[in-house]
Amino acid sequence: MKAATPKDDGLAMAPVSIYRSDMEDVDVLKSAIQVLRRYGFSELAGRVDVARSAVSHLARAITEVSGDQSEAAAAKTPTGDTPGARLRSLRRAARLSAEALGESAGLSAVSVRAHENGQNGIKPEVAERYAQRLGVAPSAILFGA
Repeated sequence: MKAATPKDDGLAMAPVSIYRSDMEDVDVLKSAIQVLRRYGFSELAGRVDVARSAVSHLARAITEVSGDQSEAAAAKTPTGDTPGARLRSLRRAARLSAEALGESAGLSAVSVRAHENGQNGIKPEVAERYAQRLGVAPSAILFGA
């Protein structure tokens, strides 16, 4: 059986577009895995899961290698009116889970989510730890500056 090859859109395609397109493919593969498992094709689902993982890693690698400055700048520009909303925006842009960010800041995922949801205020020393992991100034989290 011949391996499927992605459609050649030329070299002008932006790396960000490649990443988004590949991540859509990953979502399709996830759905296929669920269907295969539902109908008892566990072995085939496992093979598709390996392909899904490879596509996901490749998409991330393309994005990292591309050095796309506009995406990097956008990732460091928080959105939101509150420190928690800005923290969530920066965390998601950095493609970090609440667990991963919390671990690097010495906090639990529950604490990170409480900060993001505004249930707990973010102390300056905690903002400093978050900022260090996210590669931004603490003021970006606290004040959006």
